[in-house]
Parts: sequence; C-alpha cells; structure tokens
Amino acid sequence: MSQRVEEILEEGKWVIKELQRKEDQGKEEEEEEEEEEEEEEEEEEEEEEEEEEEEEEEEEEEEEEEEEEEEEEEEEEEEEEERLQGRMEGERSFYFHHHHNLHHTSHTPDFFPTTTTMTITAFLLPHSSLTHSPPPPPKAFLLPHSLTTITTIPALLYNTNTTISLKRSEVRDGRESCRGSNLTP
Repeated sequence: MSQRVEEILEEGKWVIKELQRKEDQGKEEEEEEEEEEEEEEEEEEEEEEEEEEEEEEEEEEEEEEEEEEEEEEEEEEEEEEERLQGRMEGERSFYFHHHHNLHHTSHTPDFFPTTTTMTITAFLLPHSSLTHSPPPPPKAFLLPHSLTTITTIPALLYNTNTTISLKRSEVRDGRESCRGSNLTP
C-alpha cells in the first residue's frame, strides 16, 4: 500500500513539474511573441519616420522648384519688359542709310518720281536688350512734302550693310544717314 502511495506521489510530482514546465514554456513563448511584436512595431515606426522624412524632403524640393520657377518667370517677365522698352527705344532710332539724303532726293523727279512707290530696307540701331530679339513688323513711312510712300522691310535689321532697292537703281548704303525723325510714320 505504501509503495502505491509513493508511486502516486511520484506521478503527482512529475505531473506538477510537467505542468510547471509547460507553463514556463508558455510564458517564454508569450514573452518572445511580445518582444517580436515590439520589434515589429519599432520597425514600423522607423519606416513611418523615414517615410515622413522623405515626404518632407520631397515637399522641400517641390517648394524649391516652385521658388526657382517663380524666379525664372519673374526674370523672364523682366527681360520681356526690357525687350519691349528696348524695342520702343530702338524704333525711335530708325536710320535709312544711303549716300543721298532721302529728304533731298525725294524732290528729284528723274531719280525719285513722286508718283512711284519705293521700297527701302530699314536699319534699326541695336539696343543692348534687342541683340537676339526678332525684328518688328514692316512699317510704312510717308516722306514729308511728298505723296511718295516708303515701305521699310526689316529683313536686314542689326546689319550695317543694308541694301536699299530703288526703281531702276540699286545703291549700297553710305555713311551719311537720314534720321527716321525726318520721316512721318
């Protein structure tokens, strides 16, 4: 009888130990799972922080690009204003290059009949901001004290070697100039 009791007690001890072992193992597994979850959460937080930093950097880059674009637009507007201002100044500086004075020759019947329409290539004095500007559209001028119309063709603008084409004559430009103010637009 006592032997059976001892066996039962031994079995009971073994069962208790086994239960304790399983309980400890379960706790360890739970702790490991908790640690893994914490590590995953930390990794997710780090990833979120990195994403936020990347987004902030992208936003900063976009802001810088927008600022650069605004600056470029402002510069372009300023350049356009300078171009327009320069063109207005340049148009006030029209010269017709010819070795004859046009105002004088317009009254010479055999050379410039007052009933004939003449075509003259205009030379525009370049302004600093007009160096690369497109030429303005052709303009028509009327000689004073005459019905003769002169049409300017700015094909050779900014070129001092301007050719003046006349009826029955072709003359290369000389050094003497007839200022555009002598002509009536």
